Amino acid sequence: MFIYRKMFFNFSDLNWYSGMLIKPLHFNFIKEQNFFQMYNVFSTLSPVSWGVIKFVYNDSRVSEGIIIINYLHAILQDGSILYYNLQDINNYISDFTINLNTYNIEEDKEYYIYLCCKKISNNEIENQDRFFYEKNSNYISNKGISEEFYVKKIKPYFVLDNVFNDSYIGYSVIKFKKTQGIYVVLNYCPPYCIFNANNIIVTRILNTVVDLYSKLCKKYNSLSQNIYYQNIDSSVKIIDMHIFDLLFVRTQELYSLLQSQNIHVYDLYQKSYSLVISLCVSCLDISGINLVYNHYKMYETFENIIFILEKHSSRIFNTKTDIIKFTKDSDNEYYLVNFVNKNSIQDKKIYIQCVLNNGSNKQDMINMIKNITIVSDSFLSKVNQMRVLGIQRNIITNGYQLSSKFNILNLDSIFYIELDCNDEYFVEDEKIIIISNNNVYQNCNFNLVNIKE
Repeated sequence: MFIYRKMFFNFSDLNWYSGMLIKPLHFNFIKEQNFFQMYNVFSTLSPVSWGVIKFVYNDSRVSEGIIIINYLHAILQDGSILYYNLQDINNYISDFTINLNTYNIEEDKEYYIYLCCKKISNNEIENQDRFFYEKNSNYISNKGISEEFYVKKIKPYFVLDNVFNDSYIGYSVIKFKKTQGIYVVLNYCPPYCIFNANNIIVTRILNTVVDLYSKLCKKYNSLSQNIYYQNIDSSVKIIDMHIFDLLFVRTQELYSLLQSQNIHVYDLYQKSYSLVISLCVSCLDISGINLVYNHYKMYETFENIIFILEKHSSRIFNTKTDIIKFTKDSDNEYYLVNFVNKNSIQDKKIYIQCVLNNGSNKQDMINMIKNITIVSDSFLSKVNQMRVLGIQRNIITNGYQLSSKFNILNLDSIFYIELDCNDEYFVEDEKIIIISNNNVYQNCNFNLVNIKE
């Protein structure tokens, strides 16, 4: 700790000298210097020290070829920090937009937009293409007079991949194409430095881990019962229990990391990869175990990890309980599950599993779900006309009894909806439809608990 303190506050004599007049500008300089020193420590401790921290753009005019940048915070490969916020009062750029119409874009060809800045050559330290000067009028001189001064900052650029060359340093952040004169942004994940809880990769891995953990619980309960009743020999006991102990540890480590609000990308890769290795070894299949991390192709890296997790978790666990996911209809108006048969009905009840996304408030979601519409397909028009909620339901916040009865998952981020099959709005072998607002859809995933024959 002493070493860090000394490093942060031991400024050189070039910046501080005896008798100098301290102004607010100097304190701004201290803040910047502290930030860069902490960044240098961060860089030495992490194998991945650059990438996007936060990038938000307005996609309302994307079809016209106009992308308006709302917020940008990123670190380039050389440590250059780029920052822009549309809401800042003293913004140096009033309207930071990407106009794709200024480029010669071919139809149905995929393009990348690069976030970058100009490189510095030895004879261009004051290169105006790399820097801009931000005016700051908040400085009050020692005479009490408001004065203006300018702060040099690195200037960010957005260019297409056919323009990006060796004179720039940066990486791609947006992928798009033009079809019949309309611009479409494609699914793409830029190289992030930090993931937030709402990132698409974090959400997908979290859903996969929750599903895997559910299967682990079922298998572990089954294995424990077999050991207790001496239904398997001692050699199988030792091997299986060691395997599942390891898988439990790896899964819990990854699940705990995914609950953080900010996740370093390489930490997520390491925890996910450790779980992948454990699963591959337990399945005696190491063909896909060599997943090298590629920061420039981050999405593909995590796609491979998710694929292996889903593949091996389905191979190693065979349970009586099946979880059927609710999916959106073609018009994205409501969620539905294709059919409800006799396997889903237990003691005249149906159970719907509600899995909260990271950061969602459980009690708020429970209050909302008490007032959503749940109905069989043939009664959809009727409940809309009568403005009723459909099938009577009961919210089960503690799934302990269900987990022991049906061998299903019990976590703090999961609760269950119990539906009465004797209700007038329920019909067996019909689709179950859930209608609610976008706030519920964005914060909760629905699954039907089905018992296999």
